[in-house]
Order: sequence, then structure tokens, then C-alpha cells
Amino acid sequence: MKISLPEIQKTDLVKSVESLLLAKHTPACVVIDDKINIIHIHGYVAPFLEISQGKPTFNLLKMAREGLKFELRNAVHKVKETDQPIIKERISIFYNAKKISVTIEVIPVKDDSKESRFLILFYKTVADDQEEEINSHLTIEEIKADKNLLRIRQLEEELEQTIQDVNKIIEGQEVFNEAMGIANEKLLKSGEDLQFANEELETSKEELQMGNEELININEELLNTQEMINISRNYTEAIVDTLREPIVVLDNNLRIKNISRAFSKKYTITKEEAEGKLIYEIQNHIFDNVHMRSMLEKILPQKAQLDDYQIQINLQPYGESTMLLNARQVTNDESKEPLILLAIEDITERRIIEKRLQALSDGFEAKVKERTSDLEKSNLELGSLVKELHQANTQLQQFAYIASHDLQEPLRKILMFTSRLKEQHAQMPQEAINVLDKITKSSDRMKTLVQDLLEFSYLNNHEKLFAPTNLNLILKNILTDFELLIEQKNVKIKSNLLPVISAMPLQMNQLFYNLMSNALKFCASGDPVITINSRKLTLKQINKYPGLNPEMGYYEIIFKDNGIGFDQEYEKQIFTIFQRLHSKDAYVGTGIGLAISKKIIENHEGIIFAKSKKEEGAAFHIILPVSRKD
Repeated sequence: MKISLPEIQKTDLVKSVESLLLAKHTPACVVIDDKINIIHIHGYVAPFLEISQGKPTFNLLKMAREGLKFELRNAVHKVKETDQPIIKERISIFYNAKKISVTIEVIPVKDDSKESRFLILFYKTVADDQEEEINSHLTIEEIKADKNLLRIRQLEEELEQTIQDVNKIIEGQEVFNEAMGIANEKLLKSGEDLQFANEELETSKEELQMGNEELININEELLNTQEMINISRNYTEAIVDTLREPIVVLDNNLRIKNISRAFSKKYTITKEEAEGKLIYEIQNHIFDNVHMRSMLEKILPQKAQLDDYQIQINLQPYGESTMLLNARQVTNDESKEPLILLAIEDITERRIIEKRLQALSDGFEAKVKERTSDLEKSNLELGSLVKELHQANTQLQQFAYIASHDLQEPLRKILMFTSRLKEQHAQMPQEAINVLDKITKSSDRMKTLVQDLLEFSYLNNHEKLFAPTNLNLILKNILTDFELLIEQKNVKIKSNLLPVISAMPLQMNQLFYNLMSNALKFCASGDPVITINSRKLTLKQINKYPGLNPEMGYYEIIFKDNGIGFDQEYEKQIFTIFQRLHSKDAYVGTGIGLAISKKIIENHEGIIFAKSKKEEGAAFHIILPVSRKD
């Protein structure tokens, strides 16, 4: 379906109008998080919020104008508990030296995040001068009744003035009673005046009942607030008691009001003993420091603070100690009394350690210079050794070339004479022909191995030797090499399909040769069986081995025999070069075959281990990556 140009223009116009209405006619509002910190501001909020002096903050209660803080805290708390919107009306505040009336609405906001969000809307309601204009159309009794109602509502923002406001309501009631007396006198003169006064009395009675109901609600809110304050106080005291640094609260005369558990333990004084005493008089006047006293006395009058001030005291039984002092002004929530919160940290051990570290650092510099000189000499010697090693490598490559060339020459002769024998004696027995074929195959494999060794000696980067390697072909060639020994010992070979992996074929050939040779050497005398199995490991199985990379695929190949086995405690020893579990007389060998196998596995970033029980055979587990990680 195609959309015409006029329809598109109409849609854009509607969006523009909606954006304009939202920008200019929506009330001022803010979005806060669960900690009452502002995370978004919309509209003009200056009549309701202001930036406080000191460190910048986005805390709503610290930015709210006087008169709004209590109502905002109370409203947000109720919305958190009920998860329902709430509206607070006719809250009086001062802005630009004028008294204005404000309505706030707190709405819980749901979004995809798990954190709580709240939208707070601010409305300016009827101002005092507007109220006077409206009240000019009312009678004197109606204006007084309306002011009584306003006094009752103002109790919501002045929690600590509840009793005084109730007294004012009672005085207003007395004034109302006097007016009723005058109305009664007028009643004698006129029945109409009496009826009018009765109507006003009923109206006032209803308003008084409404006021009483609101007073009950306010009292309940006050009780809830007091309970919250008690919970908050207990929470704060618990935090203070768990701090390691000693903390003490002082009044304006530097007398102790309260101490933390750490202070009591550090200076061996109980709360009861310390309360009411001057800070510089406790524990044999250990804090009797003139400069410290002078600075503490300035905190409340000058609203100052004490940061990282050090003093020396004679603290028994430790002796001379260094203390770090930090002090701030705090206010008692109940009495509104300004107090001093003083934290005292013992940094004696820190200063001792710093001095020791400095001494060590000075000594280390001399040693570093000496070590640097030695390293320079060692580098010169190392350079000389590298040159000698390079020459040795060159000679070794030359030797490998000559040795491989000399090895290939006899192999060529063996192949040539074997071929001539087959040609000249075509009628020889089939068994002899089979023997000659085996000689030819073995010679070809030997020739291939010599060529691979020659190529290996010329490659500095072993990464070039890695290629897709079919382990089934490797195993087939190894079984051909051991064919006579397998027949002599009547060994049964069982294997399943082996994988194709990225490996060095020459080293895989050596690995399989060593493991098969080991299995045949120690096979059982009765009915020997050698099993070669493989499986691809799952991610869960790979994670069991810390040395493997979970991002790569791995195959596990197991060479298992039913031979003499060994005790599991010797599992690490058998992979150590020249380490043997049996004497040379019992079993021939050099003790390096399994050590070479382990080195080959390490070259391929795999692992090898063995599981065995004596007289129950052994199983050699090889874990190799499918491909190399770039």
C-alpha cells in the first residue's frame, strides 16, 4: 500500500504539535531512582528545587526547597510500600521571597530494568494573593473556617509543630464559639439570622470533623515516621559499631555524647564511663592537645571540618603512637542539637612500615644498579653464546643432510635389489614374494622418514610442519612395522575409527610407535589384547582438564592393554626421561620412549596421562586438539 504525500505531511504535523504540547504544557517533573537520586529532569523545576551549597549532589531531598523535603520523603516512602500513585496538595513553600502553594504527585514507573523508578510531578496551585481575591467573595465566617482548614493541612509539612497547630485550632474554635454567642443574641431578634447561624454551625462542625480525621491521619504518619527514624538510628549505630576505627560523638563543649565499640575497646573505657566527660580528660588526658582542642572548638561555630590531622599520644601499653583525626558536624534528629563526629585512626604501624619500606627502597636502588651491571655483562656473554649456538646449528644441519643422504643410499640399493629379485625369480614361492613386498614397503617407509627428518632439519618454524593427519593411516603403518612381533606374541589388536586432526605427521608416527611398542613390551603372556579407541570430548568433559582451551575441540585417544600394569603412584615417573619401573634384565628399553611421547603431546598443546592397576593392564589417554588456534 502506498502512502500519499499529504498523509505523510499530516503525520509529521501531528508529531510536531504533540512535541510542542509536551515541551510547553506538561508540568515540571523529575525521575528518581530507588536511592532518591535524580536521573532525569523535565521542564522548569527552579520553583521547587535548588542547588545546595557545598559538594554537588543529585539527591532530591538535598535539592528540594524548604517545606518540600518532608512531604517528598513521606510520599516516596508510601509509594514504595503500596506501589500506588500518591498526591500531596497545598504545600506552602517560598520562592523569590513569595509564598506559593504546591501540589506534588509521585507515580511508580515500570520499565525493563529491575531497579525502581519514580516520576514526581510538581504543580503550582492557587497562590496566597489569589486566595485572598477568592476569599473576598466569601463571608467572614467562611474565610475563618477556610483558614482553619488551611492550618490543619499545613500540619503535614511541619511535623514537629503539631501540638502548637492543634492549640491554634482550639483557639479558633473558641473564636467560633464567641461568634456563635453573638449569633444567638441575634437569634432573639431575627429567626432568619438564627437559621443562618445554625447552617454555619453545621458547616463548621463538618469541617472540624474532617480536621480531626486529618489529625488522626497525621498522627499515624508521625508514628510511622518515628518508627522509621528509630530503624534508621539502629541501622546507623550498627554500622558505626562494626567500623574498625574508633568513633566518638561530642557536643559543643567537647563533652562525650556517645562512643563506638572500637573506641571503647581501643581506649579501655565503657560508654557509661565516657558519657559526659571532656574528650581531653579521659584516660589520663591522652587527648589533651592544645592545637587539637582549638581546631575541634571551631567546627560548630565556623561550620568547619578536620581532615587527616595527626597528633602524637602516649597510649599505654603501646607507648608513643600516631593518630589521624577526621571530624565533621552532624545533627541530632530528635533534639536538633549540633554535634561533632570525630574518627580517630591509629596509623602508628603504617608509619613504621613506610619508614621500613623507604629504607628497603634505598637499599634496593643500590642492588638494582649492581644487578644491572651484572646483567649487562651477562648479556655480552649471552650474545657470544648465541653466536656459538648458531654455528653449532649450522653444523648440525650439515650433519643431518649428510647423514640422511648416506642413509638413503643403502635404502635405494635395498629397493633396487628387491626389485631385481622379483624380476629374475618370478617363479619363486608366494611366501618369499610376500617377504620381499614387506621389505619393499618397510624400505619405502624408511625412505619417507629420512626425507621428513631432512625437511625437519631445514625448517626453523615448526608451524609449517602441521598438516591434516589421518590417524588411521598412522596406526596402519605402525601395525605393519610391528607385524612380526604381533604374530610372535599372538596379540589381538582392536580399534575403532580414529579422527583426522591438524598435527605433525612425523611426530604422530613417533607417538603411536612408542605407545604401541610399550603395549607390546608389557603385554599379557596368556591372551594379550591391545585396544585403540577414540572419542570427541564434550565441553563439560573439556572443562575437567585445566590445561585445555574450552574454545577448541578435542579428541581423546586411548591405548589400552591387559598386560602387567603398574601402581598408579608411579604415573608421573613413567613420563620422566630415563626413569624405569623395571630392570633392563627384565624388559629391554632406554626409558625415554614415554618421555618423548609426552614432549610430542606438549608440542601439539594436548595432554597425556595413564591409568593402571598392577597385573590388570594399563590405559594411556591422549587428548589432542582437532585443529590449531590461530
